[in-house]
Amino acid sequence: MIFHRVTYIHTGHAAAMAAIVAISCTIAACKPVNESRAIAAFVVGEVTLERPSEPARQVRHKDEIRKGDLVKTGAASLLVLQIGRDSLIKLEADTTLSITSLFERGSTKFALEQGTLFARARKLLKSESFQVQTMTSLAAVRGTQFSVSYGKGESVVAVNSGEVAVQKVADDGTVKDETTVGKGNAAVVNKKISTRPVSPEERAELARFEKIEPVKDIDSATEADLRKLEESLMKGAAESDVENSNPDPKKDVTTSEKEKSVEDDEVKNMVIWTGKQVYSRSDTIVVNYKNVPDYRNCWIDISKAADPDGSYQSYNWTYAAKEGQMTFPDMNLEPGLYEVRVHLGRGSSVSKRFRFRVQ
Repeated sequence: MIFHRVTYIHTGHAAAMAAIVAISCTIAACKPVNESRAIAAFVVGEVTLERPSEPARQVRHKDEIRKGDLVKTGAASLLVLQIGRDSLIKLEADTTLSITSLFERGSTKFALEQGTLFARARKLLKSESFQVQTMTSLAAVRGTQFSVSYGKGESVVAVNSGEVAVQKVADDGTVKDETTVGKGNAAVVNKKISTRPVSPEERAELARFEKIEPVKDIDSATEADLRKLEESLMKGAAESDVENSNPDPKKDVTTSEKEKSVEDDEVKNMVIWTGKQVYSRSDTIVVNYKNVPDYRNCWIDISKAADPDGSYQSYNWTYAAKEGQMTFPDMNLEPGLYEVRVHLGRGSSVSKRFRFRVQ
């Protein structure tokens, strides 16, 4: 495999990027015409578009993102781009991305200046490439689903399927090292390359992204169709958080046998999600829930993700309501990762959890 150094220059930058995360995906054949357009399928919060010779503006549903565009997501924002019928790009909060090319001579390149990008590329021709660039590394993907993050001089490439060949690129463009990262592992690239297993948070985020389904016939999609994508995203987040959670190993001795039986039989049907995946400190946290057992002792809390079960920032009782919405105003939470946790009894045992971020 031959790697080419890509020089990326954006207005206001004094120097070109000296190192790159370049990701190449080869998949089954597709129709190039359908795969060459990037459409904003899901837009949450403040997402701005900067296009040469045009004033900056907000990204709207179904906007087409083109070569040369610069896209920025705000502190409590999210953007999902659909490329053609099957490929998806998700930008997390506080992410800046430039579109260097879109299937020009088979090449697609994104320049990630900061933040986190998730990508799932499908049905590319063998001659096509799919690339993401950062400041510190060069990587060639042999799989189709991955995430790339960059900040404070460090890149992280996390792999959800397939393999990624990651290289460190020096300021002069020379390649110093190379390592292959497989499914379930991540490469951290700064002054050197190191590998580690993906963290529980990375695993949960990748699982959430995997649940998002492309919009069929995006050109004809209505606003209602695009809201289904949001529903898919939220549902996938709720399910993956349960699958990847690390509950307190201590048993809840105060939970009745009846409650335990219900938890065993019905917990898989419960769904819980927040109004947004990313909040600002001043926002009211909105929690939605469905199919929760009708016990007066059921309660839902807001906790720091790193805190043990039973520790919380605030809570509300369900009062035997099987579904509903809770609001948590004036929380003023510190930036970080948080969880909504559902308890079926008065103890600390958690039956369902959903993660969100405050920035």
